[in-house]
Amino acid sequence: MNVVFWKYLKKNLNLAKLIYKKFKTGKLVSLILSARFQNVQEIKNYLTIKELQSPFTMLNMQKAVTRLKKAVHNSEKIAIYGDYDCDGICASAMLFYYLKSLNADVCCHIPTRDEGYGLNKQVIKKFKQENINLIITVDNGIKAIEEAKLIKKLKMDLIVTDHHNIANETPDAFTILNPKLDHNSSNFKELCGAGVVLKLIAAMESGNFEFAFEFAGDLAAIATVADLVPLIDENKTIVLKGLHSIKLTKNLGLKELINLSFKNQNFNLNSTDLAFKICPALNAAGRIKTANLAFELLTCKDIKIAKQKAKQVIELNLTRKQLQLQLFKRVDKFIKQNLIYLKLPILIVYGNNWNKGLIGLVAGNLVLKFKKPTIVLSINNDVATGSARSFESFNMFEALKFCSDLFLKWGGHNLAGGLTITTKNIKKFIYKINEFAKTQTFAFIQKIDLTTELTNLNINEIKQFKILEPFGKFNEPPILALKNLTLTKIKSLKNGCHLNLTFKTNKNQNLNVLAFNKELNKFYFSIGEQFNILIQVEINNYFQTKNLSFKLIDLRPAKFNQKDLTTSFKLLKQYLTNTNDKFQQIQYYKPTRNDFKLVFLKLKQIKCFYGNLFDFFYLVCDNITYLKFKIVIQTLIELKIIIFNGISLKINTSSNKINLNDSILLKNLFHKT
Repeated sequence: MNVVFWKYLKKNLNLAKLIYKKFKTGKLVSLILSARFQNVQEIKNYLTIKELQSPFTMLNMQKAVTRLKKAVHNSEKIAIYGDYDCDGICASAMLFYYLKSLNADVCCHIPTRDEGYGLNKQVIKKFKQENINLIITVDNGIKAIEEAKLIKKLKMDLIVTDHHNIANETPDAFTILNPKLDHNSSNFKELCGAGVVLKLIAAMESGNFEFAFEFAGDLAAIATVADLVPLIDENKTIVLKGLHSIKLTKNLGLKELINLSFKNQNFNLNSTDLAFKICPALNAAGRIKTANLAFELLTCKDIKIAKQKAKQVIELNLTRKQLQLQLFKRVDKFIKQNLIYLKLPILIVYGNNWNKGLIGLVAGNLVLKFKKPTIVLSINNDVATGSARSFESFNMFEALKFCSDLFLKWGGHNLAGGLTITTKNIKKFIYKINEFAKTQTFAFIQKIDLTTELTNLNINEIKQFKILEPFGKFNEPPILALKNLTLTKIKSLKNGCHLNLTFKTNKNQNLNVLAFNKELNKFYFSIGEQFNILIQVEINNYFQTKNLSFKLIDLRPAKFNQKDLTTSFKLLKQYLTNTNDKFQQIQYYKPTRNDFKLVFLKLKQIKCFYGNLFDFFYLVCDNITYLKFKIVIQTLIELKIIIFNGISLKINTSSNKINLNDSILLKNLFHKT
């Protein structure tokens, strides 16, 4: 049912008072920090910009530096092997630019998406023909087992710099730099590819991070934001110091990209600016055309070329947005034609020649829409390339690892992954990963920092949110809950794709909230109903006038019972073991005929409900528990009284009169054998 849990973080009023006095933060920020952390020391650590650990504490760093310095000194030919996403592009540009500054004989190869992720045997052979002595991977290589064997056979050296999760075997390289390689060290292990390269550059300069940030901190910050690594600890430092480097950047290409993206505003950017403007533009080159365009932009030394390439990259990003929308419509059509896939724990969709550069973005869109882990596969002849996206409670890396015997290639993180598979194995893959999912307990969890009132939200308080930046994974912008608001107005925006909702508080204050991607004809609530809502608050500077803007994250009827949902969800999971005591517990949730009547009449009133079953529960939640509702819905579907195809729910007008006693589900649940 795609259950969404609202998880309220518990504020600590005593701790909040200490925070307010000690750190001079606003009242809202003090309460938020008291909910996110346990004590003053944790908060001090969070608010303090940490110095990065010596690069030489990373396993194999000295060996990598010695080999690289030898190659530079002896004028050996060096090849950087990058990746086509923003992290790979930035990391490649950082290392290339640095080695060029040492007068190294260096070239860089960034594969196309058609060529595929990671080291390629044909390119390796080409490197040999070009008398390359040393190959350095950035943002890839940790799974290049066979390719490393070929490199060794051809008598070249390989240094792997990567940050991706490590499976059972590592490549036989000259050496490997990966923070996840050394399980015993206290090193921060969540760096992106560019973060590893930043440490390598610092190590080449005897551990001088000041030099490394001045030289490449701007690109390291962009890559760290783009790759969705946790913005905590060393990553937070990289982004904060990197944002300062961006203000002073000497990178001609980056300067022009910022000028065009922000219409010649100053360079005082934040992580949100990077995430929504700079990162997508650099990524667009690799998604739509070739990542080399973005690489050339970030390494060029001619202002005219920089202007030209920056304009091209931004135009490609506009094209990307259009193509992404078109692909999403194609995927949506596939889902409507194959609704059975929506009923599985993991949503997997596939089609011929879908743009490989966009399938990851679409997978992310589908996770948000259907609240379930999603994999999108693009088929080309007899091979499919896939991109996977997930959320915190479902480990996508472990799920893919469980199915790895079916893949030609695979890799990734807990929240995202990539894979290559033969088309004949797609159905086996769908079955196997969903069998894995059935052994897991997971749900979409929305964390809530603070329950507050509208009277507490003012510009001075929201300004204080800047203390919490940079925002990103594991350091999200605050989510605030407002309770018992009355809906007074519903206004459709942009051809019905978005809504502007007006609420009134119990203190008679009006609140306008933007609800993105909510369509008027699929909004089933009515004016006059009361809600609890989740929002993000920002300060807009419109014509030099500052105002607060409110973005809707989620809403629920005020009568919704979160405790009932938690109890019902646990009992459903426990019931699968079918022990006697759990059998007795579920007896208390046997639905009555009035429960069946309630659900049936609500659907009859709506005629056709578009959305998932959990959203439909909102419409009746004040009169029925979640577990009873789920039993009622599944029984009505089983008896074909109602029809649910995965995206819509409606009454079966052609069904005959049905006896509820004929339900196998009800017999199994409530008639002990």
